[in-house]
Amino acid sequence: DSIKQIMLKKKYDIIPVVSNNQKIVKIIKYNDIFKLNFFFRKLKNISVFIMAGGEGKRLLPLTSILPKPLMPIGNKTIIQNIIEKFLNHEINNYYISVGYKSNLIKAFFSDLEAKYKTHFIHEKEPLGTAGSLKFIKNKISKSFFVINCDTLLDLDYYDLYDSHIKNKNIITIVTASKEYNIPYGSCEIKKDGSLLKINEKPSYNLKVNTGLYVVNPSVLKFIPSKGIYNFDSLISECLKRKKRIGIYEIGENKWVDIGEIKEYKDFLIQNS
Repeated sequence: DSIKQIMLKKKYDIIPVVSNNQKIVKIIKYNDIFKLNFFFRKLKNISVFIMAGGEGKRLLPLTSILPKPLMPIGNKTIIQNIIEKFLNHEINNYYISVGYKSNLIKAFFSDLEAKYKTHFIHEKEPLGTAGSLKFIKNKISKSFFVINCDTLLDLDYYDLYDSHIKNKNIITIVTASKEYNIPYGSCEIKKDGSLLKINEKPSYNLKVNTGLYVVNPSVLKFIPSKGIYNFDSLISECLKRKKRIGIYEIGENKWVDIGEIKEYKDFLIQNS
């Protein structure tokens, strides 16, 4: 980021990187750093699982026409924007669970002629936020990313993955700090039912689940073969079995939930 700022401020076309004995070891070009994400570390041979099978009811009436993954963000779809963040790290293998309007999603990727691999997992019936993961139980041997198809994040995925491995987590949950302000006075009550005190318009700072995880494939055996199964149930099962669940925290401004109609419209306006 500092190099970007120097290039913009000084209008430099190139910046040399030199060793301690002043030998040039690399040339950073303006076009490289702004056209490509020059400094992203690579995560080859890692997979991403995108949960894209929901009906997107919170985005109605828009999703009565298009499935949520194909809603536009700029000149690209939501799911393209999500995938491109991982492509910065040269991740080229994607599992996509589909259900609602799945034919439209499959047709879109068929015409896209992407240079990365996509494997579609069709949910014949709703399976919840973790149920479809059971279909890759014997297909993945390394920890992999799982992400909801309504969340946009700005973070270093390499650092997240590295933290997951170093801490020996079975699941790492990405959380964002979120401050909620209550616009009313909050009453604290004694055990006898009388008033203790009033907190005027209190605010709470919470660690919110962003819908992005790194998952060790060993947890897939905990997912039942049939029925709806949600991620919170998978996490509870891991905790019950004394497995380590890690937290990777990012700032509130690094995460946007576009699963609600208001948030989606606000995001479009802010980025238009």
